[in-house]
Amino acid sequence: KKEPKLGTEYTPMGFSGTSKAAGELVFAGYGITAPELKYDDYAGLDVQGKFVVILRRTPRYGEKGDRRFDTNVPPGEDSNHAAFATKIELAMKNKAAGLIVVNDSTAAGKIDPIPSYQLHAMGTAPAKFPVLFLKRAVLDEVLAAAKQKSLEEVEKAINENLKPVAFAVKGWKA
Repeated sequence: KKEPKLGTEYTPMGFSGTSKAAGELVFAGYGITAPELKYDDYAGLDVQGKFVVILRRTPRYGEKGDRRFDTNVPPGEDSNHAAFATKIELAMKNKAAGLIVVNDSTAAGKIDPIPSYQLHAMGTAPAKFPVLFLKRAVLDEVLAAAKQKSLEEVEKAINENLKPVAFAVKGWKA
């Protein structure tokens, strides 16, 4: 059992509605469904009534040329698939109880957890469930205790193959 500390290990995001929820943890990669790119983190994954844990941004974030995840987007611009609002809408569409966002490796050293100035909802209606931001180190502790691969290993596998990696985090709830 691990109880993260509010403000230092996790924080509610400005997208979060005022609500309570509980559910098992399910890791859903980057939380992306992109049929045009033949990529779907939710394919075959039951997240109904569960907390979905996802990585921020997109696979291969910051890569140039053909290595990029979404080559339809001009270089230097974020794919719509990276937007918090898109990730929240997908989690709601898949009937999740809540969403937990963790920094991808490109942001982890700089802003972990996300600074408070980025917590504002930025014109987006609040989600109908809790949206939280969690430190990578905390999720790694949980994954290790659940005998799962580390976040670094999972992220590296997704980025190498552009194939989703998703799984139930056995024995863990939020």
